[in-house]
Amino acid sequence: MYLVCGPAWSQTASLSLTSASGLPGSVVSVDVTLTGGSASAAVQWDLSYPTGELGFFGSEAGPSATASGKEVVCSEGNGRATCIVYGLNEDSLSDGVLATVFLLISPTTTETSVSLTLSGVVASSPGGVGVPIVGVGSDVTIEPNNGEPCSLDLTLSYAPNTLTAEFMVGASEPTVFTAVLFYLDTSQYLWSFQIPVIWPPEPATVPLPMSEIGYVGLIGALSTPGGPPLCWDWAILDTGGVGASVEDLRRSLETHGLSGSLSVP
Repeated sequence: MYLVCGPAWSQTASLSLTSASGLPGSVVSVDVTLTGGSASAAVQWDLSYPTGELGFFGSEAGPSATASGKEVVCSEGNGRATCIVYGLNEDSLSDGVLATVFLLISPTTTETSVSLTLSGVVASSPGGVGVPIVGVGSDVTIEPNNGEPCSLDLTLSYAPNTLTAEFMVGASEPTVFTAVLFYLDTSQYLWSFQIPVIWPPEPATVPLPMSEIGYVGLIGALSTPGGPPLCWDWAILDTGGVGASVEDLRRSLETHGLSGSLSVP
């Protein structure tokens, strides 16, 4: 779907990008903000970026779009993402964040800053009349990677009725800390929450109530919101009693498609 509009409004709206920063290999978010565009019901733009340094990683509708019952759709190729905010209604958009786009910084880039440009920006009113609008680009600052940007070391121990997970947690940017427990043929999400920058790494101890159920495995991971893991660690332990064997744990990992990534002695 594409908008084709001619100017018919005296006031000119603007569509602008927020700046972002991150380490090589991380995913950054860039807000697309509408200003002075309350006469618009749909907006389209092209976001361009250098393919050697950035890659398109997805998009989501912002509060300005969702409040008007709109959605965002983007198609990407050759360093350009064409996006449109539209809906099956004639409600006008309000000023604010129309959408958020996610960009992956190349893990091998040596640049310290790259430019994002907006072009092909068009908007239309609820009646399909063109609304004058301009695009304003921004920059992505690429922070130096001075050593490990992420660290997660895991050790498990067991005392009667308690499995204790001891982590050394460190990340040079905000991340999502997730943990999953495996036993028998089952997996259980233990937690997933965002943590702030922690560097150098700090200890974190988590006691988990647990009876003697045999072998268990626990994986912890730190990832950028909506992105792949930056670092992770995995540990197994025999809690004793009559329960899961090592073979049971292997089968559990195979069931979840993880047998190639997580080793079991």
